[in-house]
Amino acid sequence: MQYQSTIQASRKYTFSQMLRESVPMHGGLFVPCELPQLDQKFLNQLKPLSIQDRAIRILGLFAPELSEIQINQICQTAFNAANFQSELLYQVKPLNPYVTNPLFLFMERGQTSCYTDLTHAFSLACLQTVLKENEQWFIVAGESLQSIKSLVALHLNNSAWQPVLITDNKATNNYILKEIQHIHNVVVQSQDCLPLKLYTANGRVQDVEYFTQNLFYQEKLRLGLKEQNKFVAAVGSLSFTHHLALIIILLSAYLDLLNQELIDEREDFGFAFPNMNLDFLYAGQLLQSMGLPISDLIAASNNNRAIDDFLRQGKYKLKRRFSRTITPALDQIYIPNLERILFEVTEHDCQITYQIMNELFKSERINLVPEIKQKISDLVQSGYAGNNQIVEQIRDWYLRTDYLFDPYTALTLAVLERFEQNSSKTKKMIVPVTESPLLSVQVSAEAIFEQDKKENRNYNQLLEEVSEESGIEIPFAALSDEQAPEVVNLDLEQMNERVQADLLKVGQD
Repeated sequence: MQYQSTIQASRKYTFSQMLRESVPMHGGLFVPCELPQLDQKFLNQLKPLSIQDRAIRILGLFAPELSEIQINQICQTAFNAANFQSELLYQVKPLNPYVTNPLFLFMERGQTSCYTDLTHAFSLACLQTVLKENEQWFIVAGESLQSIKSLVALHLNNSAWQPVLITDNKATNNYILKEIQHIHNVVVQSQDCLPLKLYTANGRVQDVEYFTQNLFYQEKLRLGLKEQNKFVAAVGSLSFTHHLALIIILLSAYLDLLNQELIDEREDFGFAFPNMNLDFLYAGQLLQSMGLPISDLIAASNNNRAIDDFLRQGKYKLKRRFSRTITPALDQIYIPNLERILFEVTEHDCQITYQIMNELFKSERINLVPEIKQKISDLVQSGYAGNNQIVEQIRDWYLRTDYLFDPYTALTLAVLERFEQNSSKTKKMIVPVTESPLLSVQVSAEAIFEQDKKENRNYNQLLEEVSEESGIEIPFAALSDEQAPEVVNLDLEQMNERVQADLLKVGQD
């Protein structure tokens, strides 16, 4: 099993080498050169195992050079039930009031009640196997506030790495900053740790979104850090291990459904999800190629329809209207995983992938040729829903089922319903629940309370009342501290200089 960049096939990497480089210094993103196949014999061997033991077997396919001890350590560390809200790291349950055959995969059981708790824990556990003594590592999170919160929650006093937290200045406010500080204080519980710092960049949305990825392409910076025995790694969609964690969870959930006889071994099923940087689409795409019987992939977008337009029309623009919505993790214009999707649909053609991505950065648009556009259309169906539709969906499901869903799940259901209404197919659909609804408590309150009960309520009162009404425990990631972290707010050019200078300076005082 080897890995390569999406834009360069000549150099191959082992799993360990990929971990140490994290994002290829000379461009592109890491992808497997080829994928292992999941035959029925292998799946039958996994079915009676625990999630940890399944993960061990699956990771062994992707990291054959690691020892059995290393693989066991990664999986026991990443999927340690003590780090989650219950022994069930995820849960699969059928819920079928009026949408055809939905099966919900709940993955919001980690420290901050978001699915990135699972993926970040796995990425960090993998990285731990290749860290060497006396090295200093910086782990970069920069694609969403939930990704930042998950990384902060995993940074213990004795961690062999420091977090580098980068976000769009327009996406933050004082309350969000205090939430991040609260997570840090709860986890660290010590006055001896370094103070928390957050870099907030000013600029066009698409440029700020690309900033974190571009940081890894700064060859001078990375070589300068290496001279000081320092290294940078990414969590989230930039890292292939993020997607490997999703593959493990989704495959394990499928095996649970087989064990519960909710899906038959010979039965095709669909997978519907919020576009979330296209990470669920990419994981589904890989699982299809590995042999899992996923017949339909359905991606849901909000009013920021850059990806929806691309998936349906093969057209993608970086210069476009942008708005803030109640599903902020989907408020994106630039999507790094687009590069991986293109790599797969072009049958691993590095030259075509490079040409398309290069055109995107030169002209700020993509217009796919008909052949590739058709492959995208064959891969995934796409739709979108607005804020009002999302709130209505939360309200309808709560009234019918007593299940309170987060805005991302409600968005996916709204889009899925549309496809169900326009299709004669009756098919099992798996829908991931990615975060606690109390992380979006104002949206939840709007959906389930009458107007008079929402009026004159502050944020903490809403948390308590929605928790009492729904029976859902308030996640500590929804609470705030009295103080906020240090914030460095600069325009993009200044921020690039500042982040690089700070990384090179660490340990020099």
